[in-house]
Amino acid sequence: EWGALLEEMKPVRDKVSVLFVFQTPKSEELDVLFQRYGVRYPYFQDKDEKLKKVNGFPEDMSSLVFLLDKDNRVVLVGSPIGNTKLWQLYRKQITIILDLPKGLWPEKKAVTD
Repeated sequence: EWGALLEEMKPVRDKVSVLFVFQTPKSEELDVLFQRYGVRYPYFQDKDEKLKKVNGFPEDMSSLVFLLDKDNRVVLVGSPIGNTKLWQLYRKQITIILDLPKGLWPEKKAVTD
């Protein structure tokens, strides 16, 4: 569940930007979904699939998640939803990229779907 993962990111919320990218041409549907579920994160509508083409991402980007470093290079790819080890790797990389102190992230439950 994205809600649980985003909640766990509270310690770094002011340092890490979350952006949802969608390839649907129906922006009005996205607006309704974001309002219905109370999501307050920005999203980008990539109608021409430029993000996929520029980065060589797979055809099916329905649940593609990636982490960028300070130079906007992709450093991790894969959804941490339901994958505790991958979520720990995301946390570790965010800590390294931002040069955060150890112990900033509370040791908590796994993020599951």
